[in-house]
Amino acid sequence: MGREIGTWILSSYEKMRSKTTIFISYAAVDVEVALHLQQWLLRCSSDTVNVFLAADHASLPPGEEWFPKISAALGQADVLIILVSDAATRSAWVAFEAGFVAARGRPVIPVLLPSFRSARLRPPLAFRQWVTLSSSDSLLEILKTVNRRLRRAFESTSHRKAYRDIIDACAAMRNVTLVDATFIHSRGDMYAEITELLNASGGPIHVRATSSLRDRDVAGDEPFRQYMRTLAERCAQASDLSTFTLVMSFPGKVNELPPFDRRRAIRQRQRTFREADALRCLDIRQISTYWTLDVMTIGYEHALIGVPVAAEDPHLRGAIRVSHPSLVATLVHWFDECVKRPSRVIDPDTLKIRRKAKFAASSAG
Repeated sequence: MGREIGTWILSSYEKMRSKTTIFISYAAVDVEVALHLQQWLLRCSSDTVNVFLAADHASLPPGEEWFPKISAALGQADVLIILVSDAATRSAWVAFEAGFVAARGRPVIPVLLPSFRSARLRPPLAFRQWVTLSSSDSLLEILKTVNRRLRRAFESTSHRKAYRDIIDACAAMRNVTLVDATFIHSRGDMYAEITELLNASGGPIHVRATSSLRDRDVAGDEPFRQYMRTLAERCAQASDLSTFTLVMSFPGKVNELPPFDRRRAIRQRQRTFREADALRCLDIRQISTYWTLDVMTIGYEHALIGVPVAAEDPHLRGAIRVSHPSLVATLVHWFDECVKRPSRVIDPDTLKIRRKAKFAASSAG
């Protein structure tokens, strides 16, 4: 089977070798934009140019094995155009295709769709000069870049109409809400997921969390202890800039002590942060409001919504992880305005509830 696939790829490679190949990489949600761009590039080019697009039946006929065909096209690609959107930055396939072509030393051209802000570009694409689809002249810029890279003369054809078609496709996508979400089925998996996200975050780290549901004794809860250790260690790496803000829900008045289980939970967290030399990053507060879910945000990148299994067992047993930038930003704003602002500081030494501190919503993420 492996030999047959290898022979098929080599055969496809030989057929394509006589043509210049432009490979368009895109997230599935942006397929209409990719199709319009492909059609325009083909109109501008001669028969010696192949514009490969996985969604196009001419590039990938129905019934074909898609992986060998895409691999062959990537192996022959003279230039890669990436349509960059929020969905594309989270696509493993887009990352794979970009890495594959870049590793061969071929040009990779990021094309930013109108809804995507350049500030959200991450390495390695952030290290490359990009083109933003902001006007019909943007298409001419793409064509000029491809010409320069391939040393070929492509003629511009109907670029204003092509731009209108692309913008219309982008506008249609604005009416569709796509959320990258994963349901995590167990408490252990939930804290393992948080630990992985914390380890993957670079630079100063800013975590916001509510604690409405009942705490367990963590003595035998290794996933939770690992999560807390990782959080404290990540905060310690930039302790002057990192923060962990935890707002606990329980009834209480100024100068009163929290209930015993809350005091125990606070001391456990303090001990972990002290051992990591990150105690200055820990900000624990109290609020009387209760929620039936708990929310954690990690910067502006990820959020987890923790859920219990049943009312009679109000421990966190699972979570929904979301990585949609707009939704995460909304949750951060909700936390700052509706949770942190009305909360009261818990004195780190006495654990007594203090009055509300002066508060300004943090813009750090």
